[in-house]
Amino acid sequence: MANAQLAPVLRHIGRMVDPQATKDLTDAELLERYTAQHDEAAFTTILHRYGRLVLARCRRVLHHEQNAEDAFQATFLILARKAASIRKRDALASWLYRVASHIAMKAKKEASRRRNHERGALGVPKDNPHSDLALQELQEVLDEELQRLPETYRLPFVLCCLNGQSKTEAARHLGWKEGTVSGRLARARKLLQQRLSTRGVALSAGLAAAALSQSATGAGVPAALTADTIQAALLYGAGKTVPAGLLSRTVIGLLHGVTSTMFVSKCKLATALLLAIGFFATGAGMLMHAVPVAITLVEGEEQPGQEATQAPAKAESQQPARADRQGDALPPGAVVRLGTLRFRHDSWVESVAVSSEGKLIAGGGAGRVRLWDGATGKELRWFDLPRGVATPVALSPDGKLLATGGGDHVIRLWDPASGNLLHELIGHEALPVDPLVGRPIGILKIAFAPGGKTLASLGADRTIRLWESATARQLHQLKAPTGDIPFGMSLAFSPDGKALAAGGERVGKPNLLVVWDAGTGKELRRWKPPSAVLSLAWSPDGKILATAASDPKNKAGITLWDAATGLKLRCLTGQENPVSVRFSSDGKTVASAGGYPDSTLRLWDAASGRAIRQISTTAAGNFGIDFLDGVLAAPRG
Repeated sequence: MANAQLAPVLRHIGRMVDPQATKDLTDAELLERYTAQHDEAAFTTILHRYGRLVLARCRRVLHHEQNAEDAFQATFLILARKAASIRKRDALASWLYRVASHIAMKAKKEASRRRNHERGALGVPKDNPHSDLALQELQEVLDEELQRLPETYRLPFVLCCLNGQSKTEAARHLGWKEGTVSGRLARARKLLQQRLSTRGVALSAGLAAAALSQSATGAGVPAALTADTIQAALLYGAGKTVPAGLLSRTVIGLLHGVTSTMFVSKCKLATALLLAIGFFATGAGMLMHAVPVAITLVEGEEQPGQEATQAPAKAESQQPARADRQGDALPPGAVVRLGTLRFRHDSWVESVAVSSEGKLIAGGGAGRVRLWDGATGKELRWFDLPRGVATPVALSPDGKLLATGGGDHVIRLWDPASGNLLHELIGHEALPVDPLVGRPIGILKIAFAPGGKTLASLGADRTIRLWESATARQLHQLKAPTGDIPFGMSLAFSPDGKALAAGGERVGKPNLLVVWDAGTGKELRRWKPPSAVLSLAWSPDGKILATAASDPKNKAGITLWDAATGLKLRCLTGQENPVSVRFSSDGKTVASAGGYPDSTLRLWDAASGRAIRQISTTAAGNFGIDFLDGVLAAPRG
């Protein structure tokens, strides 16, 4: 934008923002004002508060000023359009950081593709501090480990260490007590230092923050970029046409790509499409059927970045009802649907369950559980639950019972055929609402025993409870092998239903893997795996336990153990951060799903530990899988 045009825009922004009205508002209050009233002052304050943080992140990934500015603009335009979908409103800074990371990585891939196509290279300014490759590599490691921190700790670190806010400012913006910020910041620094040390990086948290902030030193957000972004974002967020010249073609391309993948169903980085993978001949061959994004084309709609699931305006004249190629009705005025509505959830999918014959598939996320026909992907029914931080689901092997968990510490048993509520399993103790999450932790894991007569549940009270499915009677209460925060837990019955295994993460303490007698509740054995157990699975004969654990240094996160003795049998090496593991029905193949940065699905030969197949996905966070005879199901980002 020319300087003559820029001056009146900046003056207009200065007039419309009342510093006294917005500067002391919390992030949650700013988002509320913007989403409820389309308050321009609130959005402008957000951009001024976190613009430097976002641009610094984009610069670290892209090492090219114009590309970084394009990613910066795309990040705030997506905020303008998607602000209402942000669940943790006081975690706005962390949300922006993750979105900027996702967009910058996408822009980096596009820039690389263009360079290869043009057989040239994009020029990098000589004074760009990122020309130091060693610093670039260090920053990538630091960013990866920062992303792995629990959001409770990552958020104050981002605000204070990367965005330069004092503890007092961070507390005011988050709506927390200053003591809470101070305590969690200290914990974040300690965790980050510990995780860096496992990767051979001997840095204090202070030096780590300095390295991450290197690109932002003396390089704020240019005034012209600020003015253009605010003007474009406010128009884009209101659904109005953005004038030519405010956005480059690169920004428009990023918006198209991100809104059709990352945010297709009001989701965040780990979004919810269901990926069905056909598995034939006991693992010898794979056929992947990726469920595509459902994009509906509507006559007359030309606005960039149109939300994939947004309903078009009602047609002026009644037209014959149209359907897509699978028979699902199209909205009025729609011409065609690129993709499908089958296996679709309206939020991210946190857990997946499949009945033993594959006839039913359930997916839970954001307080809603959807039930699909396993053969066609058609939705059969859905259930709304009190929202917690997780929405675990489980199907009994015969598909006659659906178990769900929510934020009210109650497990509900449903009849999948009728949708009727059969039982409420009450026993887990309620804990105070987490101030960061803004709602109770609730029920975290649910698992049926193979016969379907017994159900196990893990709650926020750090207990595992065994229930009788038919009567809702509690049979046993066990102490979960977890630390103060009961996340990263895993739970699984042995194939004969006689044993229950559980593992988890205990920060600052030795990690544990424990096996109990499911009939008596008596502990049978325990051992100390080297890393936190994020997922576990029994082999079909019950002789082997497979565990998934983050092991960035050795990339040996899948371990097979002798279930009777606890002795290590072998490690399946190559996947950096596996978060879920399952055996095939014949026990010859192990399937694993990776979390960031190794978001892949992998198949392994259980006997030799040899990798058989690797399938790339677009998932950016942790996700679970369920492996049946012929089908591997996983939520996909």
